[in-house]
Amino acid sequence: MKKIFFYLNRLPAGILGGIFCGAIYLALFGVDELIISNTDWLMDIGNVGDKGLAYLGTLFYVFSDWQFPTGLSDQLAYPLNYSVLYIDSVPLAAFISKVILSGMGRFDFQYLGIVSLLNQILMGGFSSALIAKRTKSVSAGVIASVFFIINYPYLSRIFVHFGLQAQWLLIALLYFFECNRSRNYGSKFKYFIYFLFGCLTVWIHSYFLPPMLISIVFVEITYIHNRKDLLNYMGYVSGYLCACFLSLYSLGGTYGNVMYDTGVIGQQGSNLNTFLNPLFKAQIFQKRPLLFSGQHNGSVYLGGGYFINNFNIGDI
Repeated sequence: MKKIFFYLNRLPAGILGGIFCGAIYLALFGVDELIISNTDWLMDIGNVGDKGLAYLGTLFYVFSDWQFPTGLSDQLAYPLNYSVLYIDSVPLAAFISKVILSGMGRFDFQYLGIVSLLNQILMGGFSSALIAKRTKSVSAGVIASVFFIINYPYLSRIFVHFGLQAQWLLIALLYFFECNRSRNYGSKFKYFIYFLFGCLTVWIHSYFLPPMLISIVFVEITYIHNRKDLLNYMGYVSGYLCACFLSLYSLGGTYGNVMYDTGVIGQQGSNLNTFLNPLFKAQIFQKRPLLFSGQHNGSVYLGGGYFINNFNIGDI
């Protein structure tokens, strides 16, 4: 046992946090959902919901013929095409599965349980690395990673919206900001990183585009001191957006042959009420009614204690 702790203590905070949060996930949910042939949990009678739709859309996409752009499939509404972007199935995972399985014939399989576990591991890894870098304490980073996986905005996406569970993407961007602050990366490397983040944004879930873009815009603007810095700044933002639009096109997101009408457009947002409105039983603030039922999708309630603590810090 001492040898195990000896080797664990030598690991980076990001690795330790990923292992720790991954272990928590397995302890809570078990391994049944990780079995690729186990699809029963996705198609519960009377409780199919978003996870079931993501599963069905994945099957139709993965076992359809290849088209260009690569994200298109004609299996759901033949002869019309639809994009894998609009089925909540994590386009990157769907594309990898199609590459591997498209020539094997149709059969039941799912990767959503594996994606969910990977999201938790990456959330634990990046959050632990971020906090450890800020505090210069590996143990603080690992312990703090727990708070990143027990908040409502994250927990509400597990086994529901697998792409939106990938909130580690935002934490990874914050970690890059922190690394850049101490190491001052060169412009070429930053161009590459922001382009990579742009690709990942769309290939995981396009909903992350606004917060990612806003973060890049307002962090990088603080580094402008001369004309060259301004040109680089414009390049970073443009590179990120270019990667997003190229990814959107490659996945068929701009394909205009199908009208997507969900009936909930304009009802999925939130307002300042979301910081004080728990959508569950809470100890400090009580649940309040929403204007539209779909506004629960915009909840960022982190807990009354968290809000009061930050209010007090602001006063200090």
